Amino acid sequence: DFSTGQTIDYGFKASFFQGKLSGKLSWFESSQQNARAVGGTSISGDSNAIWEALADTVDESFRARFLNGTITDTMDIVAEGLEVNIGYRPLPQWRISLLGSRNEAVRDRIQPSARLYMEENFPDMLQYPDVLVPDLSSRPISDVVNDMQNRMNFVIAQEGRLQPEMREWKFSVLTNYDFTEGSLDGFNAGGYINWQDESTIGYAFDDIGAVNVDAPFIGDSLLDTGLHFGYRKKIRNDKIDWKIQLNIRNLLDDTDPVAVRADEHPTQNDVAQNWAYRIVEPRSFVLTNTFYW
Repeated sequence: DFSTGQTIDYGFKASFFQGKLSGKLSWFESSQQNARAVGGTSISGDSNAIWEALADTVDESFRARFLNGTITDTMDIVAEGLEVNIGYRPLPQWRISLLGSRNEAVRDRIQPSARLYMEENFPDMLQYPDVLVPDLSSRPISDVVNDMQNRMNFVIAQEGRLQPEMREWKFSVLTNYDFTEGSLDGFNAGGYINWQDESTIGYAFDDIGAVNVDAPFIGDSLLDTGLHFGYRKKIRNDKIDWKIQLNIRNLLDDTDPVAVRADEHPTQNDVAQNWAYRIVEPRSFVLTNTFYW
């Protein structure tokens, strides 16, 4: 089926104290059916290895059951979000902005084609549970099928839950002050603070060695800070507006890698072992010159 969906947006604005304080509140509801998913790729290779083993040891006709590449699959997504933007000018030359958002997305009907394939083909595979699969370390078919079923059980268990990679809450504070008189006339200075919520980066295993979605591993929240300094002046008989600005990103120079994937420690139950990280850009300085005419 083709992918279809719709999004509905709502919002309103308000201003107070002769425009010194203003705000905007918006939220959305979105749904998408048959969104493209990485469907079945976790079972396609194992399934083909089983058919290969059965064709070689039981009957050549099993070779006709080979998958052509991988199973192309889908899922449904229901998402909603809220965003708040508040602006405040305590002085005409001083601006403060607060931005906050909450987003969530829930998956449903994940990988229906892969699940149908398993329902139709696993009973035939399990008629020969003791046949060894040479392409998978000579494991018996019963073990391979059990592993695939556990992977699909993990997929099914995620239905109706928030997508683990999303950070639900995000907040930012930005400020800028323009000097308009005295020896600092033309200069400006400001900065920002960005904060992002924790996210799920993995899961523990249950008593039978399957992934347990009720025992998530939670990664760290993120904090980023920065400053900027600038100077603006008209040149060439006021025909050209010149602006020079220095931006300092990651002001605190926090370069600790951010864990994005974790599995359960091989020797300690319910203990996370991080295995994938995102490298954080160190403190950086960006100088820009801009001319308007």
